[in-house]
Amino acid sequence: MLARIPPKLPGFDENAFVENANFKTRTLPDLLEEFQVVRASSIHLAKNLEADAFERRGSANGHGISVRALLYIIAGHERHHADLLRERYLVR
Repeated sequence: MLARIPPKLPGFDENAFVENANFKTRTLPDLLEEFQVVRASSIHLAKNLEADAFERRGSANGHGISVRALLYIIAGHERHHADLLRERYLVR
């Protein structure tokens, strides 16, 4: 029987991503739609995982992590960006 090797999720350079994301051609409605779709997809994924899936572990950016922790990070990351939008762009 083959041993199960935990998956490895590599990190990425967010600054290089932003430089190449071509945001100047994106409209605010388009970005909001993308945000809503990605958020809905993440929620759908989390809602449909089997109970034991939350305890599974792998590696993200060279660090051991559980599926449950990744879901918390995704939720916190969304909140972080929502706060940045409010602070930087939606101030009166």
